[in-house]
Amino acid sequence: MNMITKKDIFARYLSEYLKTTRQGKGEILDHVYDVVKLHRKAAIRKFRVLQMRDSSIEERRGRKVFYTPDSTAALKTIWETGSEICGELIHPTIEDYVPILKRDKLWNHSGEATEKLLQMSEATVKRKVGNFMKARKFRKGISTTKPSQLKEIIPIFTGPWKDKPPGFG
Repeated sequence: MNMITKKDIFARYLSEYLKTTRQGKGEILDHVYDVVKLHRKAAIRKFRVLQMRDSSIEERRGRKVFYTPDSTAALKTIWETGSEICGELIHPTIEDYVPILKRDKLWNHSGEATEKLLQMSEATVKRKVGNFMKARKFRKGISTTKPSQLKEIIPIFTGPWKDKPPGFG
């Protein structure tokens, strides 16, 4: 269960929790405990925080996203066109690829995504291209080597030792 789902559950029961009696609060806490798997005291604190929160202030956590998925898709188009090379090598060629792809009518990305792509630093390109490369790799544990035919080339004696064939001392 992710944090957004937990927030939705607490928001749904907040008005009931604030209006009910002590016994009703206990039933709501039991239900929230069963659903969210959060200890009763932690659920009480969460309801208290939600009660005291100013609803006119929007919650702003974390850094704002600058490179949206459309700019990442534009980078992936350039990366695939450039034979899927690493980020350090693809970064200087981005400015060359965009006009060529526009000329050949193969560029179907917005102007905003194109501008963000052209502003992208080498480190950001390297990080995003690294994520493309990770997505292409196989899962761990799947071997790509094939077994050799060594057993067919070298005779291996597996019988009882008293009936040894010649050459096995």
